[in-house]
Amino acid sequence: MTCTASIESALSAANGRRRTRTADIDDVNSAIREAQETGWCIRVYGCLPNSYKYRAYATVVSAVRRLNGDVVVTITEGNAVRRAGGGNGWVTVRRMTEAGRVDRLDSNQLDTLAQSWIDAGSAILVAAE
Repeated sequence: MTCTASIESALSAANGRRRTRTADIDDVNSAIREAQETGWCIRVYGCLPNSYKYRAYATVVSAVRRLNGDVVVTITEGNAVRRAGGGNGWVTVRRMTEAGRVDRLDSNQLDTLAQSWIDAGSAILVAAE
């Protein structure tokens, strides 16, 4: 399976049957470009205020640049309810990293995070150009 096919398959699984708060291939490519430039990127596609009492989901795209320049991407379904102090994307990142905020991680820690995603089988590896 090619990288694009893997991304489309992960998007289909994460988006599910939802018609709102979804991501598409262009959104993932944008996250990959941002991770190539800055080292990491987390995007949550849509959110709801806390006042809604029902469960709501959004597609979450996370990308991390490895030390060798490759980018590792995860595409998951996450909670769409807005959280105080940084949005629900940070809640997802804190769950993925024991170190806390991803913007405080150095390159070696980001590489370790990317490797943990690969080891868990939940990541797509995008080779450096």
